[in-house]
Amino acid sequence: MDQANQSILSKAYSPPLQGALIFGASLLVMILSKIFGGIIDVGADFCWLTALAFLLFYAVGNSVFCLSAKDINKYWISSMLVFAGLTILSGTAAYALSGMSMEAAGGYKWLMIVVVFGYLVFLSIIGFMKRIVDYAEAEDWQAPKKRRR
Repeated sequence: MDQANQSILSKAYSPPLQGALIFGASLLVMILSKIFGGIIDVGADFCWLTALAFLLFYAVGNSVFCLSAKDINKYWISSMLVFAGLTILSGTAAYALSGMSMEAAGGYKWLMIVVVFGYLVFLSIIGFMKRIVDYAEAEDWQAPKKRRR
């Protein structure tokens, strides 16, 4: 068997699956922090921190899996819609479990803006890299195109 076929990075997992797994893990950590809050000293803003950490994890992971997508345009649209939904769901869960708004939690509003723009930058860079690689693979390197002077 070829080692490249067994790599997790060679598969383009669907963004809804990625989003569901990330949200589930985020919600689990938030709930566990509430259950064990008396044993472990976690701040009231821990749920917001968890939501942002898992959003960043989705942003990086989704951008990497974008490299192996067959149709990058469909993948982008699906990824961005899932990211928007994940942001809303994670924010709602953090608000419900912490009992405080994002503004009351401190500087998390600005961190959310940074994570959202960072995701857009990650996705743009990876998409640009994929287009360059696709162009290079399609180019006939034995006889490059001659330019008119």
